Amino acid sequence: MAVQLISPNGTKNLNLTQDYVQQIFGYDASKKLTALQAYTRNSFFRACIDLRASTLSQVPFTIVRADRPDAVIYDTDRDYDFPDELSWMSNMHDLIFNTEASLVLVGSAYMGKIMDRGKLLGIQWFSPGTVEEIYDRSTGQITGFKRKIGGKYNTYDAEDVVSIYQTDPLTEIGPGNPIGTAARINADVLHSLNTYLDNVLDNGLLKATLVGVPFGTPKEERDRVERKWFDWFGGSKNGGKIKVVEADAVSVQTIGDGVESLGNLKLSLEQREMIASVMGIPMSIIMSNAANFATAKQDDVSFYTKTIIPQANRIAMKLNRSIFAQTGYRISFEPQRLETLQRHEVEKATSLSQLTGGAPILTVNEARAMLGFDPIDGSAEQAVIGSNLTTPEEAQVQDQARSDAQSESPLSAEQEGEIKAWRKKIKNAKDPLVQFNREHLPLKIYLAIRDRLESGLEVSEAFSPPWDF
Repeated sequence: MAVQLISPNGTKNLNLTQDYVQQIFGYDASKKLTALQAYTRNSFFRACIDLRASTLSQVPFTIVRADRPDAVIYDTDRDYDFPDELSWMSNMHDLIFNTEASLVLVGSAYMGKIMDRGKLLGIQWFSPGTVEEIYDRSTGQITGFKRKIGGKYNTYDAEDVVSIYQTDPLTEIGPGNPIGTAARINADVLHSLNTYLDNVLDNGLLKATLVGVPFGTPKEERDRVERKWFDWFGGSKNGGKIKVVEADAVSVQTIGDGVESLGNLKLSLEQREMIASVMGIPMSIIMSNAANFATAKQDDVSFYTKTIIPQANRIAMKLNRSIFAQTGYRISFEPQRLETLQRHEVEKATSLSQLTGGAPILTVNEARAMLGFDPIDGSAEQAVIGSNLTTPEEAQVQDQARSDAQSESPLSAEQEGEIKAWRKKIKNAKDPLVQFNREHLPLKIYLAIRDRLESGLEVSEAFSPPWDF
């Protein structure tokens, strides 16, 4: 690094070594973060990866028999624990989280099958940094894996390890280029900014400084001046101190801009936007102040449909081929049961009804299928969405129902209990928009109450009848 040293005897050009640069700036510019290092050192980079992984791991899924798709053995929304026949899946949610995070970070994910006499007892997560593929030299196909533990390698047959790779058009076989690598540079910039600011604050907001002394000054004297300078001004407790010295004995030259100049560059926000964009995460999700409510709702749908669901389908396909096929089961993610996507489908169907002048466009069972529910016998032809055409008798019945709703709630005891649980959760969290998963409450009422809460109504008003939404 070339610098110009200014002293009372004139100026001199110097070429500083990397050691001097690191001492001056407090950061070794030759060392760039890898994606794995960024995950452990950069908070925003990690938040994006964990958001993708946690969101995907919370997508509802079912386990069915491969030969009887209608026989649901496990449902995340219905069952608390896995049945005995699926006990080997007890850590499935953690495995899904780790799989997504690993795919983003290194482009691969590995799980080992724990077998006993041909019976699957469990699935063990393998840290991707410990696993290597074994390739056939003639065909290039993967024939097995080796895993380094405690300095020793263990080898596994290909069928004993579940390997999932990030889709990559530049890679034919094996791990693909991870998404995190594309965002590594932006994470490194954020890390550099944070490191610089941390060092500046630790040094009492003292800028990088060269202290010039007369040529020929002995090394002992130069070291004494350096120690004295840092004793006076270095450290977070010495910021703002004033010292008087003889001006013709020492000259001082600051290097670079201070902290105040960073506020106008907007570097931090730009790098965060780039990281979120590469990760497929809208800024309104990762940063709550990035958009208004309407935009945030649309971004939620976009995040699921364009980022989470495609990745979930790829993971489910690999799990079915590598694990579930040999056990006679099948896993299926069902994102259509998520509240965000249910609300979107209802809003879409309602808007379509306006194009028909209020004429029916969906039957009960079509609407239930759209939301992921089973059909109801005898309801196939009953129109529910978009129907504004009623007979006088039907209108009279509806008016009477609205009148009755003013005096008493039409909810069952289970539904009333769920309402109370919802209100209690809001009170404890002190947040009217806290996440609440319904079980018995009708979807139409649930969505209407959520709309009332999001519009800013008081909690008591949002939960008050009438229920004729």
